[in-house]
Amino acid sequence: MSGWMILWSLVWFVGLGLFAWLSVAVTIHGWRDLRGLVRTLEQRHAAAAGEPPAEG
Repeated sequence: MSGWMILWSLVWFVGLGLFAWLSVAVTIHGWRDLRGLVRTLEQRHAAAAGEPPAEG
């Protein structure tokens, strides 16, 4: 393999690994945000219905 092919392969696989790592990080952070949003909506719904807020 030529030097450019080795360099391109290295850049490709490092970029692919970085993309995979960032995808996992964004997914974890997104699930936390979604869980907080659902909890907030449940509390608002309970407050509008006059029920005590759920613990959790």
